[in-house]
Amino acid sequence: MNLGALIYTPETMLGVMLPVAGEQRQWYRDTLLRLIRVLRAVASKYPRAKARRLIEGRFEALVEELLYEQEKLTDKRDYYQGLIETIINTGPAKAFIVVMAKSIQCLAIDHLHVVGDIYDRGPGARLITNRLMAYHSVDIQWGNHDILWMGAAGGSETCIANVIRISLRHGNMETLENGYAVSLLP
Repeated sequence: MNLGALIYTPETMLGVMLPVAGEQRQWYRDTLLRLIRVLRAVASKYPRAKARRLIEGRFEALVEELLYEQEKLTDKRDYYQGLIETIINTGPAKAFIVVMAKSIQCLAIDHLHVVGDIYDRGPGARLITNRLMAYHSVDIQWGNHDILWMGAAGGSETCIANVIRISLRHGNMETLENGYAVSLLP
């Protein structure tokens, strides 16, 4: 099982990794236990209050309960095993895995600092920017290529001409045509 891929893109990987019906219960059990271990490891570097803020979603209290479990206590071990079995038996295991994975993502990388030049480095810069802006904590130090694109978006004819020149030189017409509806037809 590729746990890293599941954590990175849980919605996609669940469709690929989920076994046939007869093996699903054990797969869910094993996967949830592994995710809990990873979550504990990445949460250990934060105070509880900060970890709590970074764990979001409808299972917030349940994730927190499993995160700080005390399985060495016999009566608690049974309680935690019961929580996991309830998640599997009542049906929200997929949704719970997604919440766990996103919590791990947020705790593994608390803050992103992007150092410029998102644009002119290939197709889909707008998709990358949108994904970055959806992250819980990010700042961008714009580079010269990014500022050039901002100038073009602001209407500077010089910047527009330079953006088209660079895009043509590097074969990056997809960004112009599909991302920003700039027709390059004669």
